[in-house]
Amino acid sequence: LNPAQFRAFDIIISHLTAMQAKEEPEQLLMQLTGEGGTGKSKVIQSVTLEFTKQNVSDMLAKGAYTGIAACVIGGQTLHTLCGL
Repeated sequence: LNPAQFRAFDIIISHLTAMQAKEEPEQLLMQLTGEGGTGKSKVIQSVTLEFTKQNVSDMLAKGAYTGIAACVIGGQTLHTLCGL
């Protein structure tokens, strides 16, 4: 991960660590934006791998604007995720 990607990854994993320590942080809602090829999917795949390693995959919801993008990250479209 490049520095900007790692910053997003670190925010998410730090939040997960705080939750596991029962610190009760506020719910983390994060949106990764950028043009194609900026590494959004790479960050999401890294986060997914870490959640899987820690056996907490059920705590991660992944959504994307399009079906193709949702498929790439193993998530759902935002319409489906939000029940619209």
